[in-house]
Amino acid sequence: MTRNARTLLSGLLVVLLAAPAAATTVIPLTTRDLARKADIICTGTCVRSQSFLDRSLSDAQRINTNYLIQVDKTLKGDPQQFLVVTEWGGQVGEVLQWIAGTPRYETGEKVLVFLKKTSGGIVTIGMSQGKYHVYKEKGTGKEMVRRDLSGLEFVDPKHPKAGEYIQKPKDPSRIYLSDFIDEIQHEVGRRRNRR
Repeated sequence: MTRNARTLLSGLLVVLLAAPAAATTVIPLTTRDLARKADIICTGTCVRSQSFLDRSLSDAQRINTNYLIQVDKTLKGDPQQFLVVTEWGGQVGEVLQWIAGTPRYETGEKVLVFLKKTSGGIVTIGMSQGKYHVYKEKGTGKEMVRRDLSGLEFVDPKHPKAGEYIQKPKDPSRIYLSDFIDEIQHEVGRRRNRR
């Protein structure tokens, strides 16, 4: 390897190693926060996804993905058989776009979601904070939930300072779906009783 090639390679490694990891900064949301902010809370299964160029923008450069959710149980909001959840990112042709921390729904995946109605459609609250993957516990077959918070950095809402992050919220290692639904229904009921 020539000296110029080594210098170029060394410089490239320095740049790559110095580059920050991609993350989106958010305020951590508790179950109470998610339940309060949600227009819709439900369990269901993603049955289809489709990415598209967002034509509402003048340059149509942003890709969004629609996820069709077949609803099993509605905990808050008007019961519906199907919902379309729209999230930033996806792939159209050779172009792939993702925003760190944006939830992705896999076809066949069972979920519990906290959703908000916006002018652009229905979205997951708090990015991936509002999407819980439902799975069966080995041995017992009981349904459990977990969420993937990768791609998110959290700031303290009471003391947000640039560049200062707090630890990711720690979900209990074992959350049974039935217990989580009870907790959500309690929070939704508290809101109704205050009105």
